[in-house]
Amino acid sequence: MLFIWFPFSNDVNNNSSILFGLFDEFLWVRCSGRGSFANSPTVKSLGDDYIASGGRLIVIDLETCSGIDSTFMGTLAGLSRRLLPIGGSVQIASPSERCLSALESLGLDALLSIEPPTAPWRGKVEQIRAALGTENAPSVHLDAKEQTLHVLNSHLTLSEMSEENEEKFRNVPLTSKDARKFSRFFFAGATTCEVDKQGRILLPAVLREFAGLEKEVVSVGVLKRIEIWDKNRWQDTNTYDDMDEVAEHMAELGLSI
Repeated sequence: MLFIWFPFSNDVNNNSSILFGLFDEFLWVRCSGRGSFANSPTVKSLGDDYIASGGRLIVIDLETCSGIDSTFMGTLAGLSRRLLPIGGSVQIASPSERCLSALESLGLDALLSIEPPTAPWRGKVEQIRAALGTENAPSVHLDAKEQTLHVLNSHLTLSEMSEENEEKFRNVPLTSKDARKFSRFFFAGATTCEVDKQGRILLPAVLREFAGLEKEVVSVGVLKRIEIWDKNRWQDTNTYDDMDEVAEHMAELGLSI
């Protein structure tokens, strides 16, 4: 089952809240109400800042979360993909049956550590929740373009995880008005580009902005697709000095390279 929340809006659901706390070994993020595209930028911002400060373990507490949509899940997947190569992880605490089903439906149970039997927060959950207080994390408000890019990036992350996920987004039943709306939104990011006589293609401005393309680019063949990167971003992101470490962490997930 695929959980998608519409209509798009920049207003955070009044029935939801994001509480967080920094502890010695981890960042604890507690989502109450619904985890959705509206409050996922706040979760992403908390995670980004924590990782930038050297943090390696993010715990997402879903005990009082009534449901999670695909953008929220894509946000968690994005954080996990940043942490795994450097020995970190995103762990899920107390997911409801509905939240767990949503995570499993997109294969996130293989990427996230759900209710790990051993963790530095085990046996301390109630004390941690009490220490969070009641003040919400500062909400991150995105303008329409930023929100669009955030949702698109979250779904691209999910699609890149497996062909099954890509097919789920591609084959959303079009009998639903909201499903048609989602399909138009998600695949509007794809475009057919004509190759001119000199072998060049013209990328639309929105895709150039999304990829951060400025001057020089790198074209990379990845399985069935071609990725186009800004040269500087490629060099910053794709260094291969740590492949032994990356292989070790992938082996922990049952994967090999």
